[in-house]
Amino acid sequence: MNMGKRFLITLLSLFLFAGSAFAYGNPRWFNMPVSVYIQKSNNTASVTNAFKAWQGASGGTLRFIYRNSKNLESLSNITVSFVDLLPNEDLYKVTPEYSTFGKAHYSTENGFYYKNHIVIARRSSNGKLLSSSQIYALALRAVGEAVGIKPIDTNTSSVMSKTTNILNNRTITKSDINALYGIYKK
Repeated sequence: MNMGKRFLITLLSLFLFAGSAFAYGNPRWFNMPVSVYIQKSNNTASVTNAFKAWQGASGGTLRFIYRNSKNLESLSNITVSFVDLLPNEDLYKVTPEYSTFGKAHYSTENGFYYKNHIVIARRSSNGKLLSSSQIYALALRAVGEAVGIKPIDTNTSSVMSKTTNILNNRTITKSDINALYGIYKK
């Protein structure tokens, strides 16, 4: 009889755990740390610092490991590359791939991230080379999106604010962290 009770408790625990795993906001990363490959460039340090800023500000919610070898790019969860210009005067682009089942990738925002590709422009739409601090600001915003934070309306000093020039905000605010916790902490 004792074995039966243990089995039922274990089964009930599994159901509760599975239910709580899907209570979080999606899309998000299922496991931490998330592996990151950043293309070697003059801007690599600025982008790495943006990932480190999010990790530090998150209080341990986000954790990243960095892969430096080009051979490990395809195995990394997040890849970052640089181009001179992006179409439509965009300064960065985040392209997600969602969870997998077997060998099939599902393009659904209701799943977990499988990979994210970040492309950052080196030049503004007028062709002017962006400074390392502007690249850092772009990377902060792109990393926020790559971990699942949607641009927010409320705080104009927020990295993820829709209402300001994204090249100016270089500090992760409490609004940004609250948006992050809304996805990863319940």
